[in-house]
Amino acid sequence: MICASRLSTAFISFAVLAGSYATAKAADFIVIDARRVALRVGQTVDSTKPLTLKEGQQITLISPTGATIKLDGPYDKAPDAEQ
Repeated sequence: MICASRLSTAFISFAVLAGSYATAKAADFIVIDARRVALRVGQTVDSTKPLTLKEGQQITLISPTGATIKLDGPYDKAPDAEQ
């Protein structure tokens, strides 16, 4: 009985950790610079959704881990693909 209880606890712990990783992976990036684009500094961008920039547009994003990502148009993919 004790072994089943430990196995159950281990499974629950694994599920919580896996859920935390999935949440962090889909985190938003924050715009820290935007030029010729309809995004504002401080605005969030979903890291998993495509972002389209035309020629001459550029943005700089910061990830939840502190990584800085500079994107210049033309660009048409999810910012998460840049990491």
